[in-house]
Amino acid sequence: MRNAQRIAVSVLLCGALPMIGSPAVADEQQAVVTVLRVLVGKPAAAAAATTQVLDFPGPFVMLGRSGEQEARDVLQLMDKLKESYRLAEVTIAGTSVVPMQTAGETDVAVPGGAVQASVTLLAFDESKALYGVRLAKAGEKASTSKVLIARGERGVVGTRDGEQAPYLFITVEPLPAMQKQEASAVVYPKLLTRVLPEYPSDARKAKVEGVVVLEGTIDTTGAVRDLKPLRSEPMGLTEAAIKAVSQWRYAPARDATGNAIPVSWVMTIRFALHK
Repeated sequence: MRNAQRIAVSVLLCGALPMIGSPAVADEQQAVVTVLRVLVGKPAAAAAATTQVLDFPGPFVMLGRSGEQEARDVLQLMDKLKESYRLAEVTIAGTSVVPMQTAGETDVAVPGGAVQASVTLLAFDESKALYGVRLAKAGEKASTSKVLIARGERGVVGTRDGEQAPYLFITVEPLPAMQKQEASAVVYPKLLTRVLPEYPSDARKAKVEGVVVLEGTIDTTGAVRDLKPLRSEPMGLTEAAIKAVSQWRYAPARDATGNAIPVSWVMTIRFALHK
């Protein structure tokens, strides 16, 4: 399976849904707020201490789940992909939150430029959503996978690319209808400047790894304020994460009238020592 040009991972990680002939189509003026993530898998990695930044949209943490639980869920997905395809590392290349309407196509930016990807909402109702994920490579016929996903769960589609990103995974996560109505932002924050944390020397020497989950506010200027740890780690990892994230700058969220608004956000830093 690893030699296949297209990875067959169009699956639901939280339990299979019964396929139906035609899901109930809701009003086309309604939107399904969808979280799209691009993950990159690489078969080899340099032997060095690294930090990975995981983007989590704070206003859309699933009902009944904390920011830490949301982060753990995605980290488990990354570990599962890493194990399944014998990869040295899996990292998040990008996250976007898109209010999608039926037949609306959203382009997904992937690294390397060898693959063009897009996601289309085909149909939805209160409990599930049907998407088409289109992957196109230069000189090859484009392929489209249909993925039926329970709202609040996550589907994954993968493909092979070139040397820069040998494995690409696109996750599609339709949020529950209740959360769609709670969201006031029409334009969501976009990260402009990111400072990676320094791996504390004492933690590196002691071979301490871990995940720090921070919650904060992105204010109307795009600055990160009021950071607090939802999950802490010892040996200076939490402090290093807070110091770095406090320097990040975003294009602020905006409401339907175009005014900048403050939003809560969850930022996750993974400290890892590659063997």
